[in-house]
Amino acid sequence: MTDGGWLLLQNCHLGLDFLPELLETVTTATADSVHKGFRVWLTTDVHESVPITFLQSSIKFTNEPPLGMKAGLKRTFSAVTQDQLEISSLPQWKPLLYAVAFLHTTVQERRKFGPLGWNIPYEFNQADFTSSMQFVQNHLDDLDSKRGVDWSCLRYMLGEVQYGGRVTDDLDKRLLNTFTGVWFSESTFSDTFCFYKGYSIPSRARTVQDVLQHIDTLPLVDSPEVFGLHPNADITYQTNLANETLRTIISIQPKDSGGGAGETREASVQRLAAEMLEKLPPDYVQHEVKGQLKKMGPLQPMNIFLRQEVERMQRVIGLVRSTLTDLKLAIDGTIIMSEDLRDALDCMFDARVPRLWLRPSWPSASLGFWFSELLERSLQLRGWISSGRPDTFWLTGFFNPQGFLTAMRQETTRSNLTRGWALDTVTLSNNVTKMMKEDVVARPQKKWAGSTSTASSWMGQGGIGEEPNSARPPQSPLPVVHVFAISSANMADSKLPPGGGGGAVSLYSCPVYKKPRRTDLNFIFFLQLRSLQPPQHWTLRGAALLCDCNRSEARGQNIFSRAKLVEVIKHWEFKYELLDKYAKDLAVKNKHWEIEQREAVIKGLTQSNQLLVQNNAGFVRAENGWQELINQKDSEIMSLKQEKESLSHSPSVSTNWQEKYNALKEESSKRLEEKKATNVESVEKDNKSLAERIRKDTAEKREGWASLSKLIKEKFQKIEDKKSHLQEMSTKVLAVKQEILEEEVKVENNLEEKLPQGPAEEQQNGETVMLTEVQNGGSN
Repeated sequence: MTDGGWLLLQNCHLGLDFLPELLETVTTATADSVHKGFRVWLTTDVHESVPITFLQSSIKFTNEPPLGMKAGLKRTFSAVTQDQLEISSLPQWKPLLYAVAFLHTTVQERRKFGPLGWNIPYEFNQADFTSSMQFVQNHLDDLDSKRGVDWSCLRYMLGEVQYGGRVTDDLDKRLLNTFTGVWFSESTFSDTFCFYKGYSIPSRARTVQDVLQHIDTLPLVDSPEVFGLHPNADITYQTNLANETLRTIISIQPKDSGGGAGETREASVQRLAAEMLEKLPPDYVQHEVKGQLKKMGPLQPMNIFLRQEVERMQRVIGLVRSTLTDLKLAIDGTIIMSEDLRDALDCMFDARVPRLWLRPSWPSASLGFWFSELLERSLQLRGWISSGRPDTFWLTGFFNPQGFLTAMRQETTRSNLTRGWALDTVTLSNNVTKMMKEDVVARPQKKWAGSTSTASSWMGQGGIGEEPNSARPPQSPLPVVHVFAISSANMADSKLPPGGGGGAVSLYSCPVYKKPRRTDLNFIFFLQLRSLQPPQHWTLRGAALLCDCNRSEARGQNIFSRAKLVEVIKHWEFKYELLDKYAKDLAVKNKHWEIEQREAVIKGLTQSNQLLVQNNAGFVRAENGWQELINQKDSEIMSLKQEKESLSHSPSVSTNWQEKYNALKEESSKRLEEKKATNVESVEKDNKSLAERIRKDTAEKREGWASLSKLIKEKFQKIEDKKSHLQEMSTKVLAVKQEILEEEVKVENNLEEKLPQGPAEEQQNGETVMLTEVQNGGSN
């Protein structure tokens, strides 16, 4: 910060807790401690938890890849130098380099089409292109001229490693491998090769400038077919943009009132809650459900699956009923408005599904479609319980459609145990019938209805036919599909197309999803569909089967979203009328204000002019008065000068002045002498008083020293007395000590005299007696 350097912090979305501390450090620094050239740069992904204060205090730049194939190729080749273009002399180098650049731009452009382009949007960047270019160069350096390019190795490295290393979805990886399989082959070096009509390889380009000139000839607006998609994909892209714009408009509308009729948002939500409570299906009675399942066979896998679905549906219905009831009471003020109820009120007013309902249920684009799906799901389950297994099943109406297919495999395996079938060897197969859902009257085996195919149309013979033209909708309905379980030994025969597989019809493994969002959570299984086109064609198209498409959502939104949009339009029309009326009132007030201001300005100018005239007259009078005063002073000065001249020429006047001066001088001398005498007397008095004070202090100090010396002498005398007393005591102690020594000598002599007189035992006894006496004597 003090040196004026630049600091770069990358991937700040991974350390969001550090951003407030960084902002405080930068903003609290003083101007003296920070260099003018100091800058902090940060890179981050779009994240909802980035502090809003940090964004408001920053200058934001967005770095996104350019839109369109032309702009993308230009940006890619802007990083390629002439040396890199000529680094290899092999003829395969430049076509492969351009093909890798085209692939790099394609994988980036497909992201804007949402699930049609990629199931998961991946962040492909320039590093992927650089590493791929380096691999192609290394591969050509080790190329065997006889064997040529190893296409399997090249496709694997591009589809599985260089670009495939970022891909996590299996179907996205299949799409990427399809791109490499179609665009990287021996036909890439032919003059007739093109990625799409008008998008060829500049085989005659020698410099980077030649390549850029070839790129300039490309169309400015690209058809989705350039990226392998159907033209209808652009319709989907534009529709998603329009829907996002409408959602943004609805989200920013004010929440203080309802429509233009004056209905508040609370009243609107309360009315909506009452309507939903009326349409909400009744709760499932537990003992009745158990009784019906007992009649159908409680241990059969399909019935176990049905019981689990009913339990989950009952939890959702109970949660919706309790939330709507509490919300009505909270709006009336009977109970407290909790956080969940507040969220439910806001979401219902905006035609969105409350978060409390989404946790145990299913995602949906709007509240209207979610509630319609709730009614349809409950209707399917109640029909199954009351009337037995239906002829067709709506897979989207189940919480766990994979569990439904697994239960079907289990039942089929149990019914074929005598034939040696095992669950591990039983797989799913399918046939697409010619019947729609309404035409099904019999139930030979499990059938599935209610699906639509994207990016393709269905031909009557039971296969994928020609693609829909741009005038048709992106989705087309699929007939009833007969899904059945079969042993893996017979699976190969069941997948053969009519005629033993010798015709031009091929099989496409089409993924089936519950919702338009193609993720692992919504994936159900694969259907084998016959096609007149090769499977790679439909893989690039992003063809899939959706159990729930946008058209169904549009029908569901008619219940709430259309009415909601009408309310929004009325609200803004009402606001516009108020603003128009307010603008007219402001125009009238502005006109009156301008007139009043003009009159006030004129009046003020008139008064100012009058004041200026009065002030001017006063200034003239003052100027005349000052001139008279100046003239008067000048006359006085002239008179004084004349008087001075007259005095200087008069001798009598001069003599009088000299006499006065001498008299004053004598008087001042006398006063000075008197003052000196007075000062001398006062000094002598002060000296006498000071000497007297010194004498008194000296006498007092002498008396004090005398008493102190007397006290010291007394102390010395006491010390001498104590010394003499101590000497006497020491003499007495020495005498006593001498007596004790003499007594000890006597005792020892007595013992020596008595020891040799008796035997050993008497000697010991005597010694004991004497020692006892000595001890007793000592103690006494």
